[in-house]
Amino acid sequence: MIGKSIISCYLPFRTMRTSIAFLLVINCYNFVSAQRPAKYQNDSSEDAFDHAIAMYDRNLSRNSSIFTGRGYFDPHNGVKGHQFFIEDYWEFGNVTYDSNTYDSIPLKYDIYEDLLLIENFNSDGFLSPIKLYSKNVREFNLHGYHFIWLNRDSISGLREGFYNLMYHSNKIQVLVKRRKEIISSNEMNSVRNQFSQRDKYYIKKNGRYHKVRKKKTVLKVLVDRKKELKRFIRENHFLFKTNPDVQLVEVVKHYDSL
Repeated sequence: MIGKSIISCYLPFRTMRTSIAFLLVINCYNFVSAQRPAKYQNDSSEDAFDHAIAMYDRNLSRNSSIFTGRGYFDPHNGVKGHQFFIEDYWEFGNVTYDSNTYDSIPLKYDIYEDLLLIENFNSDGFLSPIKLYSKNVREFNLHGYHFIWLNRDSISGLREGFYNLMYHSNKIQVLVKRRKEIISSNEMNSVRNQFSQRDKYYIKKNGRYHKVRKKKTVLKVLVDRKKELKRFIRENHFLFKTNPDVQLVEVVKHYDSL
């Protein structure tokens, strides 16, 4: 049953985290060192401090406000594939939620519903994931990718949601809306539903978001350096059909350097 997950107490997490981590380092340094792989045995006290913070984040942060939200129920069991970003498993990431930053939190990102999930177990020990209130999530990192929350922009036609910030500088950004759709296909005289990834790419320039699909639209946005960029694209054989993430970022980085 979907219901709001409520914790019994709330901690001022950011300040308490540092204090508790400090106590963990002072009182449990030998324990921490003993539990670490051999390659970490010679690490500095600063590394041990960071490790203690990570231990606290993983093991004690269940008393924090991040464990509020609504229960997540997966209604897509009959659909081929999965609705998650990259992989359908819990991966440690970090998230800034309600102005607090949490490290080493098991996360999943449902890009079909645009929901960030955290791993949670109910009182009976069964997995009971929580979907965070999206507008309270400022940013998160997962699978090596950085995501930020953007509000709706009526001028650019940008919808609110999580966007993968691939590149940014003082004057330009590259963002990707990671998303999946459910498509139907005929297989053996029956209809089969499956997830299909349909990412959308944007360049933010002069305060406006521009949707880009191929070379023509990219050059239209970056028209002030069109000649130089056409040469750069031609010399690097960029087609924007294969590996568009890397190619778009490289073009924008080159534009930024001119």
